[in-house]
Amino acid sequence: MKISVIGREAIGARSRTALSRAGFEVAGEVADKVTDQVTAEVADKVAAETAGAATATVEQRCHAPHEQSEAERWFDTHARPRERFTSEVYLLALATSQQVQKVLTGKEGLLRLAPPGSVIVDLCRGDVNISRELAVQTRLAGHHWLEAASSRDPRDESEGHLTLLVGGDDATVQRMTPLLEAIATRHLHVGDAGCGHAAVLANDYLHAAHLITTAEAIAMAYRAGVRPHACIDAINLGAGRSAVSEVNFPRWVLPGDYDSGISTGALRRDLRLARSYVTTLKLPSGLMKAVFDRWQPPELCPADEDDIHHLCDRWLSDIPAQLRHTSSPATDAPSTPTDAGAPRSSGRDASAPGRVTDGSRPPAEKA
Repeated sequence: MKISVIGREAIGARSRTALSRAGFEVAGEVADKVTDQVTAEVADKVAAETAGAATATVEQRCHAPHEQSEAERWFDTHARPRERFTSEVYLLALATSQQVQKVLTGKEGLLRLAPPGSVIVDLCRGDVNISRELAVQTRLAGHHWLEAASSRDPRDESEGHLTLLVGGDDATVQRMTPLLEAIATRHLHVGDAGCGHAAVLANDYLHAAHLITTAEAIAMAYRAGVRPHACIDAINLGAGRSAVSEVNFPRWVLPGDYDSGISTGALRRDLRLARSYVTTLKLPSGLMKAVFDRWQPPELCPADEDDIHHLCDRWLSDIPAQLRHTSSPATDAPSTPTDAGAPRSSGRDASAPGRVTDGSRPPAEKA
């Protein structure tokens, strides 16, 4: 089985390495040409121009007032490059569904140039509606479609594993199982085209919500005299536990080690996709709107490039660093709650986000 990996997202590099180790033949030359075509500058324009034009040609979507890139000129001067595309499988490691759309559709798109019966595997965390449109176009062109979007499991993040949520028909999933097992620690087939992306968005929404609700719960319990680590232990013994309370808070939030590898901007983007899809379904937004708003500027939010766990600082900044960063027995927690209405000083050190310097005891222990 010959495979081309198209795209420079991190999952693409991971897939190339894993597939080579597993003995698959991984092509590179044509894939790199396609990847170079989807530059960040052009992709931003495509994202705005192709919202309602799923079948527009590559030339129309790439038209821009600036000089053509080297990769664009390469495509324009190769009218018959079909013989260059000889892989059976094409893994698209691109950032957005609009970029996937750009590579696949049009007169010189991959759907026309790939050998008949090729398998297209979309690895991006994408738009459900666009994915379903592309799946139809892929099948009409005589190819096969899968989306295999990565699920943000904090256990995976901390252990270097990868979970893929897969959407597509049963036969194609079964055929691609050896490939999926090579690049991912585990994968789950959740339904037909679009279902993989829908399941990822559902997971991302709950991930974002749990970070907020867990931080709020710890702040509430702290005001009553419960130390943060004791509160996390209590939550994890009850029905309120989640992967966020079991992994994210002990591993990244309470120690202040904001190095999960997930940026605030990435999660914001996925929340926008989730809310947009809910809107197209005409479902009530419910709690999702509140979660979405809490993650968006101009509220006191981290920058897009910051680690997602910085958002918790909004609720945890009054907790002294000594208590956040070290585990103390629950029996050491004070038993007398403080007056919740008493004025407080955050003691926040402006030079170290999330770090406080106003002592080492919860409010109930202060004079």
